[in-house]
Amino acid sequence: MGGVMQESGSAARIEVDDAKSLQAIPDIVGVAPNVNGRVQVTYGNKNWNTQVVSTTASYETMKSSTPIIGRFFTEDENQRRARVALLGATVVRELFGDANPIGETIRINRIDFQVIGVLPEKGASGFRDQDDTALVPLLTGMHRLLGKNYVENIEIEMRPGIDSKALEEKILSLMNERHNVREENRETSFSIRNMADIQAALSQRSKTMSLLL
Repeated sequence: MGGVMQESGSAARIEVDDAKSLQAIPDIVGVAPNVNGRVQVTYGNKNWNTQVVSTTASYETMKSSTPIIGRFFTEDENQRRARVALLGATVVRELFGDANPIGETIRINRIDFQVIGVLPEKGASGFRDQDDTALVPLLTGMHRLLGKNYVENIEIEMRPGIDSKALEEKILSLMNERHNVREENRETSFSIRNMADIQAALSQRSKTMSLLL
């Protein structure tokens, strides 16, 4: 994720080309840049406010998001900024009920999109419903929906069995070099959240809560 404000007054922003450069690191097997936002989705006389995730085709396997019906969007559709979308189960239920949404046209922030897939159900995580979401191609979301010319974060999948801390250092070094970050700002210019560390912390917290209960 992008971090500290530089002396020039501009923040260290992540760019689409940064994601492409990370793919050259041997221990990285998948990269999925993301831009998120809240949107209004409508179909006929029904409407629903949900989160939209703008990402690339790599997201499908990295986040276990292979559609239960329909298909995922392609890199070609991303480059063409195609107006296609995949919907989570909650959005499908609110807009379509029991009807099949594949091939139907919805409006996201008043822009027409064709539904091409339904995401697998993942349930709630804390206070967040993981099925209350829509996925669109990265460049479509950036330029047609959210008006952003930068990437908010990049999901990175590493090869199993490697030293994650060493890989984090390689990633941060590459990002700082690409963005010409001054030496004194390199510790805070970009940040990495290691999901394995977060999972371990949550597991320990769960054990603590069980003991308290």
